[in-house]
Amino acid sequence: MSAEVSTPEPGSWFQKLRSRRPHQVIRCARGEYLRRWFLVPQNRFVNVYLHKFVGSDDPTALHNHPWRFLSLVLSGAYVEVTEHGTQRRSPFSVAYRPAHHRHRIQLIRDQDGERPCLSVVITGAHQQGWGFFCPRPDGRWRFIPWGDFTAGGCGDNATASDHRSDAVRRRSS
Repeated sequence: MSAEVSTPEPGSWFQKLRSRRPHQVIRCARGEYLRRWFLVPQNRFVNVYLHKFVGSDDPTALHNHPWRFLSLVLSGAYVEVTEHGTQRRSPFSVAYRPAHHRHRIQLIRDQDGERPCLSVVITGAHQQGWGFFCPRPDGRWRFIPWGDFTAGGCGDNATASDHRSDAVRRRSS
Protein backbone atom coordinates (compact mmCIF):
# COMPACT_ATOMS: atom_id res chain seq x y z
CA MET A 1 0.00 0.00 0.00
CA SER A 2 2.93 2.38 0.43
CA ALA A 3 1.13 5.50 1.59
CA GLU A 4 2.17 8.66 -0.20
CA VAL A 5 1.29 11.79 1.74
CA SER A 6 1.33 15.10 -0.10
CA THR A 7 3.21 17.93 1.58
CA PRO A 8 0.99 20.89 2.42
CA GLU A 9 1.62 23.73 -0.02
CA PRO A 10 3.36 26.80 1.34
CA GLY A 11 1.16 29.79 1.85
CA SER A 12 -1.75 30.77 3.98
CA TRP A 13 -3.52 27.99 5.85
CA PHE A 14 -6.74 30.00 5.70
CA GLN A 15 -6.50 30.71 1.96
CA LYS A 16 -6.10 26.99 1.30
CA LEU A 17 -9.06 26.18 3.55
CA ARG A 18 -11.21 28.79 1.78
CA SER A 19 -10.29 27.32 -1.61
CA ARG A 20 -11.92 24.04 -0.51
CA ARG A 21 -8.92 22.14 -1.85
CA PRO A 22 -7.50 19.66 0.69
CA HIS A 23 -4.33 20.59 2.56
CA GLN A 24 -3.13 16.98 2.14
CA VAL A 25 -4.00 14.10 -0.15
CA ILE A 26 -2.98 10.58 0.83
CA ARG A 27 -2.52 8.02 -1.91
CA CYS A 28 -1.57 4.38 -2.27
CA ALA A 29 -0.97 2.02 -5.19
CA ARG A 30 -4.75 1.97 -5.83
CA GLY A 31 -4.85 5.78 -5.98
CA GLU A 32 -6.17 8.53 -3.73
CA TYR A 33 -7.91 7.32 -0.59
CA LEU A 34 -7.98 10.22 1.90
CA ARG A 35 -8.33 13.98 1.54
CA ARG A 36 -7.44 16.03 4.62
CA TRP A 37 -8.27 19.63 5.49
CA PHE A 38 -6.69 21.35 8.50
CA LEU A 39 -9.56 23.08 10.32
CA VAL A 40 -7.06 24.84 12.58
CA PRO A 41 -3.44 25.62 11.67
CA GLN A 42 -1.26 22.55 12.26
CA ASN A 43 0.53 22.59 15.60
CA ARG A 44 2.17 20.16 18.03
CA PHE A 45 -0.55 20.21 20.70
CA VAL A 46 -3.96 19.55 19.15
CA ASN A 47 -5.09 19.32 15.54
CA VAL A 48 -8.54 19.29 14.01
CA TYR A 49 -8.94 17.69 10.60
CA LEU A 50 -11.77 17.19 8.18
CA HIS A 51 -11.24 13.79 6.53
CA LYS A 52 -12.91 12.65 3.36
CA PHE A 53 -12.32 8.95 2.80
CA VAL A 54 -12.65 8.13 -0.89
CA GLY A 55 -11.10 4.66 -0.63
CA SER A 56 -10.64 1.95 1.98
CA ASP A 57 -7.40 1.29 3.86
CA ASP A 58 -5.16 -1.57 2.76
CA PRO A 59 -7.18 -4.78 3.24
CA THR A 60 -4.20 -6.81 4.49
CA ALA A 61 -3.01 -4.68 7.42
CA LEU A 62 -4.16 -2.81 10.47
CA HIS A 63 -2.46 0.48 11.42
CA ASN A 64 -1.99 2.62 14.50
CA HIS A 65 -1.63 6.42 14.72
CA PRO A 66 1.05 8.74 16.09
CA TRP A 67 -1.46 10.37 18.46
CA ARG A 68 -4.64 9.64 20.39
CA PHE A 69 -7.73 10.91 18.61
CA LEU A 70 -11.46 11.50 18.69
CA SER A 71 -13.48 10.93 15.53
CA LEU A 72 -17.00 12.09 14.61
CA VAL A 73 -18.61 10.75 11.43
CA LEU A 74 -20.49 13.53 9.63
CA SER A 75 -21.78 11.74 6.54
CA GLY A 76 -21.42 8.36 4.91
CA ALA A 77 -20.35 5.35 6.91
CA TYR A 78 -17.56 2.82 7.24
CA VAL A 79 -16.66 -0.36 9.03
CA GLU A 80 -13.79 -0.16 11.49
CA VAL A 81 -11.88 -3.45 11.43
CA THR A 82 -9.70 -4.44 14.42
CA GLU A 83 -8.09 -7.67 15.55
CA HIS A 84 -11.15 -8.13 17.79
CA GLY A 85 -13.86 -7.71 15.15
CA THR A 86 -15.72 -5.02 13.25
CA GLN A 87 -17.91 -2.05 14.11
CA ARG A 88 -19.99 0.03 11.72
CA ARG A 89 -19.54 3.78 12.18
CA SER A 90 -22.42 5.91 10.88
CA PRO A 91 -23.27 9.64 10.99
CA PHE A 92 -22.98 11.17 14.47
CA SER A 93 -21.09 8.20 15.90
CA VAL A 94 -18.15 9.28 18.05
CA ALA A 95 -15.09 7.17 18.82
CA TYR A 96 -12.08 7.83 21.04
CA ARG A 97 -8.96 5.86 20.14
CA PRO A 98 -5.59 5.76 21.95
CA ALA A 99 -2.48 5.97 19.76
CA HIS A 100 -1.74 2.24 20.09
CA HIS A 101 -5.22 1.26 18.82
CA ARG A 102 -4.91 -0.86 15.66
CA HIS A 103 -7.55 -0.68 12.98
CA ARG A 104 -8.32 -0.19 9.33
CA ILE A 105 -11.15 1.66 7.61
CA GLN A 106 -13.34 -0.22 5.16
CA LEU A 107 -15.78 1.96 3.26
CA ILE A 108 -19.32 0.79 2.58
CA ARG A 109 -19.84 -0.45 -0.98
CA ASP A 110 -22.89 -0.28 -3.19
CA GLN A 111 -23.51 -0.98 -6.89
CA ASP A 112 -21.41 2.10 -7.79
CA GLY A 113 -18.41 1.11 -5.65
CA GLU A 114 -17.09 2.49 -2.38
CA ARG A 115 -19.15 5.31 -0.87
CA PRO A 116 -17.17 8.33 0.49
CA CYS A 117 -17.28 9.15 4.19
CA LEU A 118 -16.72 12.50 5.88
CA SER A 119 -15.46 12.82 9.46
CA VAL A 120 -13.92 15.33 11.85
CA VAL A 121 -10.85 14.08 13.70
CA ILE A 122 -9.33 15.79 16.74
CA THR A 123 -5.84 14.62 17.65
CA GLY A 124 -3.63 15.09 20.65
CA ALA A 125 0.12 15.60 20.68
CA HIS A 126 2.42 13.21 18.81
CA GLN A 127 3.15 10.18 21.05
CA GLN A 128 4.81 7.54 18.89
CA GLY A 129 5.83 6.45 15.44
CA TRP A 130 3.10 4.80 13.46
CA GLY A 131 2.82 2.03 10.95
CA PHE A 132 1.12 -1.12 9.84
CA PHE A 133 0.54 -4.45 11.56
CA CYS A 134 0.56 -7.57 9.41
CA PRO A 135 -0.71 -10.90 10.74
CA ARG A 136 1.80 -13.75 10.99
CA PRO A 137 0.99 -17.46 10.71
CA ASP A 138 1.86 -17.91 14.41
CA GLY A 139 -0.82 -15.40 15.46
CA ARG A 140 1.59 -12.58 16.30
CA TRP A 141 1.69 -9.28 14.44
CA ARG A 142 4.59 -7.92 12.39
CA PHE A 143 5.02 -4.13 12.70
CA ILE A 144 6.16 -2.19 9.62
CA PRO A 145 6.83 1.57 9.97
CA TRP A 146 4.61 3.52 7.56
CA GLY A 147 7.54 4.67 5.42
CA ASP A 148 8.62 1.05 4.84
CA PHE A 149 5.18 -0.31 3.96
CA THR A 150 5.41 -0.91 0.22
CA ALA A 151 2.94 -1.60 -2.57
CA GLY A 152 3.11 -5.31 -1.74
CA GLY A 153 1.49 -4.61 1.63
CA CYS A 154 1.75 -7.51 4.05
CA GLY A 155 3.01 -9.74 1.25
CA ASP A 156 6.43 -8.04 1.34
CA ASN A 157 9.31 -9.79 3.07
CA ALA A 158 10.48 -6.89 5.23
CA THR A 159 12.88 -8.20 7.84
CA ALA A 160 14.67 -5.03 8.92
CA SER A 161 11.46 -3.62 10.35
CA ASP A 162 10.16 -6.88 11.82
CA HIS A 163 9.18 -6.36 15.46
CA ARG A 164 7.33 -8.53 17.91
CA SER A 165 3.91 -7.12 18.71
CA ASP A 166 4.79 -7.30 22.44
CA ALA A 167 7.72 -4.92 21.91
CA VAL A 168 5.55 -2.52 19.93
CA ARG A 169 2.86 -2.63 22.60
CA ARG A 170 5.42 -1.81 25.34
CA ARG A 171 6.80 1.15 23.36
CA SER A 172 3.36 2.58 22.65
CA SER A 173 1.99 2.27 26.19
